[in-house]
Amino acid sequence: MKINVETSTYEMVPFSGPNPGGVADLVYQEIEGAGYFFGARNQDLYVWNVTAGSVQRVPVKNLPEGRIAYGAAYTDQAGSLFVSSNKGGVYQILNHTSDTPRAVFLLDSVVTGNNDGFSCPSSDSPLVIPENQPPTISLEEGGVTIGGTRRCTVDLGVKDEGLPLVGDGLVVEWSHQAGPRPISFTKPDKAKTEMYFSRNGQYIARCNASDGELIVSEDFFITVADDEVKLVETYSGSDDDYKYSRNLWSMVKEQLHCRKHGTLLEEEKRGFDAEDFVLTEDAEVIITAIYDGGTFRNSLFWYSQDDPNEMTEIWHSYVLGPASPLKPGSRASLGVLPAGTPLRFGLVVDGARGGETMVFQDADRNPDGLIQCAAKLFGDAYDGPLILAFEDQVNGDQDFNDVIFQIEIVPRHRGLAQYDEVIPGQMGLHSDRGRRGVEQHLAALGMNSASVETLGQVFQLPNQAVTIEFREDRSSMKFDLCVFDYDQVSHLDPSSLEFRTRAAKIAISVLDDRDTNPGDALSFDPSLYGLAGKTVGLMVVPNNRREVFLRNPHRYTAKGHGERTKRQPLFSLVGANPGYLDQMITVSDGNTTVLCIEDHTRYEVGEAPELGDVSDSSFDDAIIVIRGPITGVNLFDNLYGLPTADPTLGFEGEDGITPRDAVICY
Repeated sequence: MKINVETSTYEMVPFSGPNPGGVADLVYQEIEGAGYFFGARNQDLYVWNVTAGSVQRVPVKNLPEGRIAYGAAYTDQAGSLFVSSNKGGVYQILNHTSDTPRAVFLLDSVVTGNNDGFSCPSSDSPLVIPENQPPTISLEEGGVTIGGTRRCTVDLGVKDEGLPLVGDGLVVEWSHQAGPRPISFTKPDKAKTEMYFSRNGQYIARCNASDGELIVSEDFFITVADDEVKLVETYSGSDDDYKYSRNLWSMVKEQLHCRKHGTLLEEEKRGFDAEDFVLTEDAEVIITAIYDGGTFRNSLFWYSQDDPNEMTEIWHSYVLGPASPLKPGSRASLGVLPAGTPLRFGLVVDGARGGETMVFQDADRNPDGLIQCAAKLFGDAYDGPLILAFEDQVNGDQDFNDVIFQIEIVPRHRGLAQYDEVIPGQMGLHSDRGRRGVEQHLAALGMNSASVETLGQVFQLPNQAVTIEFREDRSSMKFDLCVFDYDQVSHLDPSSLEFRTRAAKIAISVLDDRDTNPGDALSFDPSLYGLAGKTVGLMVVPNNRREVFLRNPHRYTAKGHGERTKRQPLFSLVGANPGYLDQMITVSDGNTTVLCIEDHTRYEVGEAPELGDVSDSSFDDAIIVIRGPITGVNLFDNLYGLPTADPTLGFEGEDGITPRDAVICY
């Protein structure tokens, strides 16, 4: 539509070319005397040539995947093009007048459906180009496919924010590092490539990713035996882990004054509050690497203040970098520790290179009683996970940026049981609402006994198909029952939105109430989804679908606002539910497993109750029977004192970070 603002008239102007429907905002520019409109949708840039009356669609390298609306577009004095995503994120599109544009991620923005903006072509852009970050290389679950004689296909997640502004952008290169014969790569310049090995033996393949300024690499250790690829191993973490750690670091570095080199950390931020480090109940302790700002190869350990001489190493070499085993976002579990443990941490300074000097979280164990850690960076009002920053040198520069990590204390909640003494010392729920209730269904199945009730909150699937029977539906809401690979999210705090979101991303729907009715039976083969023999969690999405929840996980609450409002998922893991309350009761005799589901959250906030129906804790809103050898997995006693393995043992290489002239922690 062409509008004449002087005459208040308009006319429709036809354009030929692809349909640009869904482009939410346009920018007008004159280029060499001709007029053009530019707008983005999904991963494409649409270009309207006003003079020619045509529309062209051009793929844009590095725009995020998925269906995305860019509700705001901008230009500036330099003729640059910027777009803002409704899902969050502002991008500059380089070379937007060419056939090979690429996007550069500049900064985060809020998720919104009301995204708009305006251009100021006579001024410079107010957007500041951030510091270039190295690309990331990750191998997600299912990224390796083994097939054929001495062959496998590796599909990596290789990503970059698009910087620097000059150059051709991200370049991927595979190479052979070790093995009996050179490895053959079908696509050595792609993230996904097939590898062929001419002999059995041990191989190392390396993937390099370069943005033209920074290079990262990841080594893959491959075992070929009996003319078959048996094992592909790497220390690579997921891209989500890396982003999570970088977001933490962006907050921490402001508190450490990293933009002002030489500024000492304030006294009130140093030290720690002892009560924050005492486990109030049995809990798993998870450590996340955030930053390594020192020149030493420090060894990180933990100990209990009750037994300070018993020190357990977490990472032998706390060196973070694209070429080292540890990356920002790498995690380690200390195992499940008993309630009352007064948790403490310390460093062996340069321990990976033979150093013997130690610094401790407890100042009274340090020379002259010096405080060598800072755990009060965000003040008393901060209620997030614990973050501990160490100064690794006694009487050093006191910047406290040498070893920085997050500490998550994740309680292990046992939930409730239907029968007495299934949980020692606790009476059972004894839910019984007549013919369609829990007790009557269990009795009809011959499973109304404490001897077959299980406290397993995750389950090991068999290597064969199972039958899922929809036995009872008393819910007023439709729901979607899903399974997800627990090992992919076991390192996350189950009470966090991050856990719920990532579990939903990888979940597989096994029974949708919209498509099935009580009495129906379905077959589910775990091997078709790569889940044979895997430990899985269960997730039910009341009055919602998994894909709808994932469009905006922040939007959905546990109760919703009224009976018909969409909700967030509920889980078989008690710690993932609001208030750490059970939403499923399970009984199993090894061949038959019964799920008794409560579809309304059982948690009520006393001072500010959320709108929506209150749970009756009947656990008979849906009753589902799974026929097949499924085993409940105990998340408690068998995990005491079992930390994760240390991938840094024996690492003596470089971290892969380009040296900088100035010592400024970025």
